[in-house]
Amino acid sequence: MAELKISMSEEMPSNIIIVNIGGIIDASTVPELEKVLTSIIDRESNGVILNFSSVDYISTGGWSSLIKSSQEIDEKGSQIVLTNMIPNVSENYYLLEFDKIIKSFETVKDARQALDSVDK
Repeated sequence: MAELKISMSEEMPSNIIIVNIGGIIDASTVPELEKVLTSIIDRESNGVILNFSSVDYISTGGWSSLIKSSQEIDEKGSQIVLTNMIPNVSENYYLLEFDKIIKSFETVKDARQALDSVDK
């Protein structure tokens, strides 16, 4: 059974939530990820950075869950962005054209700067 490691932090005063994720996102771990993302959707934030530096694989169901959460956060006036995708994950992200739905950045620092520059 796959294991998912998730840790969260909130940066003040920017009110940006950073979620560090590690492991494999598939049918067995998507419920755990959805639980975390749902808790974030219910919070006021200026953006959510999903740091994928330790994510080895994301299934189609995992991507679907991320898209759904992204749309729900967008409706609340915020956004999810992705960072630090390994080549295998990044390749699927672009192949499936998720770059048209969720923005990605090379580093957490780049994502933070982009979210800080968004007019609220």
